[in-house]
Amino acid sequence: MKTEVQTTAASKVKGAALIVGVYEGKTAKTVTWTAAGENAAAKLTNSAALIKAGDISTKPGKTTVLLQPAGLGVSRLVIVGLGKAGAMTQDDYVAAVKAAVKAAGTSEVILAAEDWTVTDRDEAWKALTAARTAFCTLAPKITLKTAHTEGAVLEKLVWLSDKKTKAVADALEAGRIEAENIHWARHLAELPPNICTPHYIAQTVKELTRKRGTGLSVKILDRKAIEKAKMGGVLGVSKGSAVEPAFIEFSYNGAGKAAPVVLVGKGITFDAGGISLKPARGMDEMKFDMCGAAVMLAAVKAAAELKLPVNVTALVAACENMPSGTALKPSDVITMSDGKTVEILNTDAEGRLILADALVRAAAFKPAAVVDAATLTGHIIVALGSAHSGLFANDSRLAAEEGFSRPRLRQRLAHAARKRLHGGPEVRCGRHGQYRCSRRPGRKHRGGFSGSVCSEVPLGAPGCRRYRQHSQRPEKSDGPAAAASFGLAQMPCRRGI
Repeated sequence: MKTEVQTTAASKVKGAALIVGVYEGKTAKTVTWTAAGENAAAKLTNSAALIKAGDISTKPGKTTVLLQPAGLGVSRLVIVGLGKAGAMTQDDYVAAVKAAVKAAGTSEVILAAEDWTVTDRDEAWKALTAARTAFCTLAPKITLKTAHTEGAVLEKLVWLSDKKTKAVADALEAGRIEAENIHWARHLAELPPNICTPHYIAQTVKELTRKRGTGLSVKILDRKAIEKAKMGGVLGVSKGSAVEPAFIEFSYNGAGKAAPVVLVGKGITFDAGGISLKPARGMDEMKFDMCGAAVMLAAVKAAAELKLPVNVTALVAACENMPSGTALKPSDVITMSDGKTVEILNTDAEGRLILADALVRAAAFKPAAVVDAATLTGHIIVALGSAHSGLFANDSRLAAEEGFSRPRLRQRLAHAARKRLHGGPEVRCGRHGQYRCSRRPGRKHRGGFSGSVCSEVPLGAPGCRRYRQHSQRPEKSDGPAAAASFGLAQMPCRRGI
């Protein structure tokens, strides 16, 4: 994958596909071109006819593709709608780039987005975000099929700008590196659990450190070393599996003796739930229970490639959570690496056990900060939906640096909630586990009691007091994430038999 900055006018560039933007016009069937878009449209022989016919959409994210456009030196011209001028948000920008690159579907893309106005963002940010989004959109397929059709893969991104600057060139390269490492983490997560074992992850990381001059190093603890470290959580969770656990310490040194930032990732390569066995439906997705580990390892790898002036270490406790005659049992008591004892009530709450040992290990590094990423509980989806991740922090400054802003989060949550309740196909009642169509209240549902219905009544809606109100109360083992879901997602509902 390559990136390049060019100062050539949009009407004179040559390549596979050129992407330009268009804003809403002052009246119907009129458009307002961006500067680059206007430059390219001036060379089109049929631009006026396309606008008059309404063939060019200005709706955010909507694309129009012109093949072999007369007057231009590109094979495809992709025109992407940007909505109202001056109203583009960061999410809108990402959506527009993604839609345009996907519509182009070529190995080379020339992007004229320097003049797309994004609130509170400069050209360097737009270049970095565009590179990351574009390369992730047209990334190589992750598959183990012996025969498959490879789709378009983006190999080169050209950024059109008024002038070449080091800041923009560096931002493009940073976006490319970020995209490569996102794809690396996704590839690791997509591998089947019989391939992506704790040993496989450890060896994959070890290979990354063989190249000299990267500043990368790794320390791998096998079962004996884990026993010596008295990591009762890791040892207890892995007891039921024939696959050996591994504890990985993956480090990048870019700031001498400065205190490191420690990244902790949950590395359950397959989670069957242990003795507290999960339902068969959806269990295949439990290979993704090591996504926290994949992300944190990729972050260290990216820091090295970007040559960041920081010290960063990823700690990954990798193992399987399986049922067997040797597995942990509910009511077992284990001793963690800091000497504390823990009673097991549900063996499917394994994430907090291995993470506890990892966090104790993190404290030994005397870190400047600790960031923990894990697929810890499904209750966070109940609380926030599938579009958002949950953040628990004891440092508001660090949380802000991670990109989490309370007002922005509230705004996005409200938007997601409206879309889910009024535009989505189904809403689930957490109390009864039944579904209703948000557009057809009171219909019969699959699952739950035979012939039953479950209608959710929004808080404060007319008649909401007529029905018995239930709350989604967390179980004892559900932890703080469930408590958060209780606070955010409680809804009154009624059940009819």
